[in-house]
Amino acid sequence: MLLSLNYRFFIMLVVLFAVACAAISTTLVSSFWAEEADISLWGQKSMASFLFAYSAVLGFVLGWFATRLTRAAIRKGKAQPLHWHLKSQTLIDRLPDRTFSRAFMFSLAGCVIAALLVLLLHQIKLQYISVSEGLVLNVIYSMLFAAAITIMGVYRALGDNNMSRTRA
Repeated sequence: MLLSLNYRFFIMLVVLFAVACAAISTTLVSSFWAEEADISLWGQKSMASFLFAYSAVLGFVLGWFATRLTRAAIRKGKAQPLHWHLKSQTLIDRLPDRTFSRAFMFSLAGCVIAALLVLLLHQIKLQYISVSEGLVLNVIYSMLFAAAITIMGVYRALGDNNMSRTRA
């Protein structure tokens, strides 16, 4: 019963955030590069600057909401806390207890993930990409990014031991 509650909550939140981020990404890419034929990798109105800003903001927002919604679900009995998470001491277990600090760390993680993608695009010598290909790239990236941040946020929030002193 404990696992089924957590898995249902986990999957629901990941799918919800991934679909929402895909919609946001589609809207942003369509509006930013509506007049353009190609998107450059570097420059002021480029894929790199978009990915860094998008990942930093989205990492913070997703980390914030994943933590808050998980804590609220635990209080309402829709999810059960993990009691064994601190034994392994993974990197996720070392995230800060406070919601703002944790969301900030997810924002920094978003910048690192965006840097890895931009570095990969640079290494394959992709300097320009069509808007339609950029849209597909950003939708896939945003869905995978949302899933990763949400999974880390929910897992860490399920292991929070400060539930009695924080609000939902």
